[in-house]
Order: sequence, then C-alpha cells, then structure tokens
Amino acid sequence: MTAGRASFWLTLLVIILALDCSLGPSIATAKQPRVPLVTPANIVSDISNKRKQQPSLASKELAIYANQLLEEKGFDYLFDVCDIVKRPNRIPSLSTAVRPFTMTRADGGRFTLKFILGSSLDALCGDCSASRIPSVQVTRKEMVVIAEGKRYRLWRPAAFVLDEAELVDKTMKKVQRRWQLPYQAAPAGISPDGTKLYLDFYTEDELEGLVLE
Repeated sequence: MTAGRASFWLTLLVIILALDCSLGPSIATAKQPRVPLVTPANIVSDISNKRKQQPSLASKELAIYANQLLEEKGFDYLFDVCDIVKRPNRIPSLSTAVRPFTMTRADGGRFTLKFILGSSLDALCGDCSASRIPSVQVTRKEMVVIAEGKRYRLWRPAAFVLDEAELVDKTMKKVQRRWQLPYQAAPAGISPDGTKLYLDFYTEDELEGLVLE
C-alpha cells in the first residue's frame, strides 16, 4: 500500500515536470509585434548638399530632384507634441528620446509607432517637446506618415499640433482655405487660383530660387 502510493506520487511529479517543461519555452519565446520607428527624412539637407555639389544645377532641375525625394521620403513636419509627453517625463533641453505612441489607422484599427522627440526650441527652458515626422500629406484630420520606407494613413491626434495659414475672403471673416505648415514660416505667396501656398526655406538652407508648395 505504501509502495503503491509512493509510485503514484512519483508518476504525478513526473507529469507535472513534463508539463512545466513543455509550456515554459512557448511562453518565453512569444514575440511582441515590432513597432516601426519614425525617423526624420532630412530632405532639405539632401537638397542643399546637392546644390553645393553641383552649383551649376538649374533651379528647375533641383526642383525635380527635390520632388523625387519628397515622394520617396516625405517632408519633415515639425509637430508640437507637448501634450503626449507628460511631466515628469519632459525631454531635457538639447536631448532626444524615443517614445511609442498608439494611433488610429484611417481604415480602422490601432497602430503603434515610435517617434523621436526632442526639446522644442520655442519652449521655455526646454519644457516642451517636438517631433519631426516625415509625411506626404497632412490635414487637420489625417496624416500620411512614412516610417521605414512604408506609408501609413492615420487619423491625426489632436495632440500633434502644427502652425496653420488661412486664406480669407474680402470681408476677412470667412475662411476659404486652410493649410497645415510643416515649419514656422511666413507664406511667400499664393497661387492665382488660391489653391496653393508657397513657403520659403530658411536662409541657412541656401536654397534660393526654390519654394515649398
């Protein structure tokens, strides 16, 4: 009777150990979905370097090169993202950090991207954060972001703030058109039909003769 009971407990112990060994590796090897990292396109630097390397290149030819880069990499929109970086996790002045942020796809479903955040130059003592996000289209509601060579059409979060420019009618009361500005700049002009806004590049970019449409 005693030997039989000992044999029973030994068998039970072996079964438990076998189950533990079989379940352990499957739990340990479970992989989380990879989160794409959004990195700045820096195409303004690429265009500026192109002009320096080929100073005789006509502005029209440089514009063709710029549009190719724009289609491939997108243009860096400088978003104010203070509201998604809460105290005490604000980014110190002159430093950067990578933070995940879950967004909503335009076609439904949640999607997480990692963004590079840095202290905003316009914030007092670096108390705010900004992120340069390469995009090919940005409206008040949507944004088409490029991350690791792929395009993602997403609903634009209210926390992703940009400067705006507005075209108003003669009464100065009715807004006829609104543009989301990729960086802080005064408009250089508007097309005759009022559908396109032109922005100058910064002087240090050395891109005289080119405007951003």
